[in-house]
Amino acid sequence: MEVLEALVQLAEAMDDAAFDISPGADRLDLPAWPKDGLGPSREEVRSLVGRGFLDVDKNAAPAWRFWPSEKARALFGSDSEQALARALKDPDQRLGIILEAIVDAFEADPSVPLLMLRTNGPDIIRHPHWGIPADVARLHDLRQLEELGLIGWEGDTEFYPTPSGRTAVRNPATFLSQRAEQTEDEEERSRLRGWVEKFRAGDVAVGAAGGLTGAAIRATLGL
Repeated sequence: MEVLEALVQLAEAMDDAAFDISPGADRLDLPAWPKDGLGPSREEVRSLVGRGFLDVDKNAAPAWRFWPSEKARALFGSDSEQALARALKDPDQRLGIILEAIVDAFEADPSVPLLMLRTNGPDIIRHPHWGIPADVARLHDLRQLEELGLIGWEGDTEFYPTPSGRTAVRNPATFLSQRAEQTEDEEERSRLRGWVEKFRAGDVAVGAAGGLTGAAIRATLGL
């Protein structure tokens, strides 16, 4: 289990990046590996996959691309990783966390599309600047964000945050103000304007993760 613990710790240090064993290589070549630079062998990785401790991106073949599964992160994740896992199980915070990760990745390199890949295991998101575990967002999460106008799609797999989605993350009060102006229902407009005042006054209770973005999404949904 030392190998698994090291993989979890290194994945966190690399912003939850995946690991690759190159075609033809016998083991993970990673200079940051704590023991003599010798990462786990293919057989060690295969064993951990079989026990559910690693997830695999088969779309990366012939390379072996893998990362610690939710099961592994629950065993060896840091306090911040455990807090993120708890927040993702909270529907009041989940969509905010995912949208923030989408916007952060897009703004770090808008030339590279975010990809949602369906596998025979978990759905995975691929982008070089994706900052949370690749397997935590599901297609239904993205569909919810799409219905709210916060992300858009190019084809079946590529997606991006809309201007509205970026505003929801960077300036949630402005986002809600824009929503208020777009609705023709006077009661709904008044409700959203009330939320705008709360945000601008700093009178909004938020969780440690998902923060103001999650609160803005909940306000949009009327929750």
